Amino acid sequence: MIKRVKKRRERATRNVAEPERDKPKKQEKVAKDKIVSQSNDFVDINEKMERKATTKSDKKKPFKLVKNSITKLLNEAEKKMLKLIYDTDGYKATVWGGESESNVLYEDIIAILSSADISSSVIDSFTQMLDKEQTDLDNALKVLGNEGLEEDEKSYFITSLCWTTLTAENKIMIRDTILNHQMSPYKMQSHRVIHFPMNSNGRNKDATPFHWTLLLLDRKQCQWMHYNSLRLREKNTIDLYFKDAELLLDCGMIVCYIMTQIARCKPVNNHLAQSVINSFRAEATVKFLHDEPRTWTKEDFEAKKFASLKEG
Repeated sequence: MIKRVKKRRERATRNVAEPERDKPKKQEKVAKDKIVSQSNDFVDINEKMERKATTKSDKKKPFKLVKNSITKLLNEAEKKMLKLIYDTDGYKATVWGGESESNVLYEDIIAILSSADISSSVIDSFTQMLDKEQTDLDNALKVLGNEGLEEDEKSYFITSLCWTTLTAENKIMIRDTILNHQMSPYKMQSHRVIHFPMNSNGRNKDATPFHWTLLLLDRKQCQWMHYNSLRLREKNTIDLYFKDAELLLDCGMIVCYIMTQIARCKPVNNHLAQSVINSFRAEATVKFLHDEPRTWTKEDFEAKKFASLKEG
């Protein structure tokens, strides 16, 4: 080891002591040329990468609606409207816009049509449509000279955010604000049934909420009812409804279906066939596409685009 160190020191001393020659200068020139060529290569690669990125961002997949038993229930006009929304406004287009920032995007519509699970925004938006349907019917009856809907026929819908804030910790001010606004006795007193859509994670507090259920308060009967598609009605029995819900991502749509049936004063069946859920998914899509003035239109899109360009 000592010999090697001595030899290295001797070499270092010899190199320092050696006179300058032309060869190193030649190497330096070659090195400079190499650096220049490398920098040019880097620019070329950079430009290529930019071109690729631009091409990728500009490329948009052509419209293709999934073919299944749900989309078969849509008519050609509705399919063309979905194509128009996608081609004009893209995948993140707001198909339906409601109150309290409840929006249904194009991707939400695709989730409904693809038998996928749905977001809280879709459920809250759907309850707003049910509320409007109820109000329109009430007004129509009054126009005909009737007294309108009776209290027994009215439903009041609490936003799904209420349950989230009720179970949230360290959000007392937000919780109180939402509850005071939503659960006002003045608002609820003229309605018989109060709907509470809830997204829960079972008994696992650390898990992300994944399952939709519906809690109902019947003010006339002073009775609470809980609709849960993942709970057997009777022990030691086979519940087909439970088996359907366990295998599929329909719990959110089932909650919307039950709220619809109760709001329309119709019975809720103990077992829901898949064909019923599929038909309801198609019905929900049609409602979102034809709920003027809250539904997307090309005229509104172009007006907003023009306004944003003017501001810019």
